[in-house]
Amino acid sequence: SIPVIKIIEEGAEASGIAEDAAKAGVSEAPSFIVSEGGTVFPVPKGATGPIPATSGKGFQFIEGAGGNGLNPKVTGFRLMDPVTTGKYQYPGGYGSYFNKVGQTINPLTGQTIAPSNPWWHIPAK
Repeated sequence: SIPVIKIIEEGAEASGIAEDAAKAGVSEAPSFIVSEGGTVFPVPKGATGPIPATSGKGFQFIEGAGGNGLNPKVTGFRLMDPVTTGKYQYPGGYGSYFNKVGQTINPLTGQTIAPSNPWWHIPAK
């Protein structure tokens, strides 16, 4: 398949990328994605996406399995839109990895983690 590259305009939200990809018929996930600020996030091997995040505030890749340096228990990845208000702010957005039942996990060990764990929300630049 031909890789699709989208140039993110200033102020664009991550959820718009998923919508554009769906319209273009893109379903095969890349090996990694790069945030607007340059943070590289591996995507689980064989994942499908991007598709909109359940909250509508980002996008996700689902139904993969490890690969690309990730633990085999990692089946999905979400990249969420920037959060600029409230106690926990992520001006560049954040990434999060999850297992087959949707639990947030450490992408290197595959272990489920608590919200206080730094792997819960991985800041993007």
